[in-house]
Amino acid sequence: MHTHNNSRPKAVRAVARSLAGILLSVASLAAATPTASASANRPTIKVAALPPAAEGFTWNAPDRARQWAANWRAAGVTKAWSSETYNPNYVSPTSWPLSFNGCPTQAEVDLSKAGKPTINTYTWTSSASTVPITGKKCLVNISFAAQGNYSVTLVMTKPNGAASKWTQPVRVQDKLIVVLGDSFASGEGAPDKPITAAVHRQLGYDYDNATWVDRRCHRSSLAGPIQAAYQLEDLDPHTSVTVLSFACSGATISKVRERGAGVLAPYKGIVPVGTTSLTPQVDQLAQAVAMGRKRTIDSMIVMAGINDM
Repeated sequence: MHTHNNSRPKAVRAVARSLAGILLSVASLAAATPTASASANRPTIKVAALPPAAEGFTWNAPDRARQWAANWRAAGVTKAWSSETYNPNYVSPTSWPLSFNGCPTQAEVDLSKAGKPTINTYTWTSSASTVPITGKKCLVNISFAAQGNYSVTLVMTKPNGAASKWTQPVRVQDKLIVVLGDSFASGEGAPDKPITAAVHRQLGYDYDNATWVDRRCHRSSLAGPIQAAYQLEDLDPHTSVTVLSFACSGATISKVRERGAGVLAPYKGIVPVGTTSLTPQVDQLAQAVAMGRKRTIDSMIVMAGINDM
C-alpha cells in the first residue's frame, strides 16, 4: 500500500491547501462536459500551411495535449515506466521538436510528403545547432534542447542556382496544465466509450463496463478540464500543451471516507484495485513534475469539495 509522502514540495502543498480551503466545486464546468458524440466535433489538429512568400516558411508545435491518455499508466496496464503515473518523457522531454514547412508550392509539399526529392534544395540552420539540415525536402522537424527563443534560417536553392534566404524568430513554448479533484474534474458521466443500450439492458446498471482512460478513477478524455486543454492547444499553432490529470471520482479534499480521501490523503479510487491506495493527488503531481527536468506548472485546475460536505 502506498503511504502518505510528507516530502512533497512546499509550493505544491501550499497551493493545494489554499485551494482546498476554498472548497472549489465547479458544477457548471461539469455540466458542460461533452458527451461521447462530441468527440467527433473536436477542432482539426493544427497544421502548418503553405508559407507566405515574404516569410519563406511556416512552423508549428506538435499537439501534445491529446497525447496525455496514451502517456498515462493505469493500474494493471503494462508500459515502459514502472509506476502508476505519467510517462516521464511526456512530462519532461529531453528535446522539443517543431515542424517546419518551407515548400513554396503544393507540388513540393506532395514530393516531400511522399519521400521523393523536391525540385529545389533546402538548407535549414538554427541557433540551437551548428549542424545544418540540407537536402531535397521542404518539410523538416528540428529539435530544440529546451524551451526558449531561437532563430531559424532557410536557404532555398533552385535548380538554376538562384537562392533565397529567410530568417525568423522561433519560440519553443509548452504550457503545463494539471488537474486535481473529484468527479467534476475526472469526467464522471462522460466515459471515453459508454456502454451500449444493449449491454445496459443485459447487465443492468453496470457502469464499470464503460471504457475509461483510468477505470480506477473514472478518468476520461471527455472531462471538462481535458477538453479545455484541447481547445487551448488548438488556439495557437506555435505553442503546445502538456496536461496531467490526477482527478479521481469520489475523492474528497481531506475528509477520510470508506475508501480514503484523495486530494490531500490516500484514496483507493471509485473502483478499488485490491487493497492498495493511490497516494494523495498532490503527491502524485509532485512526483510527476519532479521526474527528469523539473517543470513549472502554468495552470492548476482544482474541482473538489462536494464530497467533503
